[in-house]
Amino acid sequence: MIDRCGKLKRTQNYADGHGLFGGNPCAKVDGAFRAKSFEEIDAWKEAREIVRQIYEVAKRGPFAKDFEFKDQVCRAAVSIMSIIAEESQTAGTFIRHLGIAKGSAGELRSQLYVALDQSYITKLEFDSLCDQSRKIASEIARFKTYLETKSATGH
Repeated sequence: MIDRCGKLKRTQNYADGHGLFGGNPCAKVDGAFRAKSFEEIDAWKEAREIVRQIYEVAKRGPFAKDFEFKDQVCRAAVSIMSIIAEESQTAGTFIRHLGIAKGSAGELRSQLYVALDQSYITKLEFDSLCDQSRKIASEIARFKTYLETKSATGH
């Protein structure tokens, strides 16, 4: 997972097969859970989906006309998936950046309250997007804990 120089090995196991992300955390290759690219990480996949949904609701009605707020909400959502996808990081830097990605999920959730309060989104959309944001934050937290454990043990 982490080489002797502290670099995250992108072709090594991201999970140990025990359901790190509440199921298959990554693609299954040769009987082991491995992610050869960020596109195989479940937290990134979930973040991509929430970005799609955020952009969809942000195109409608008064939400679309509140340019600064719309931009802020979209940036928060995009930052979650972008941070997970960053390459060429040391393990320590990647772990810190996962904390930032988790923070972006919280920021997004806070902004969803504003969107709901301004009637930019429905209560149903709010509930669904908040649930997804919480799920992403939880997946990131488990992934971060896993990497911290692997880093501490040198595996």
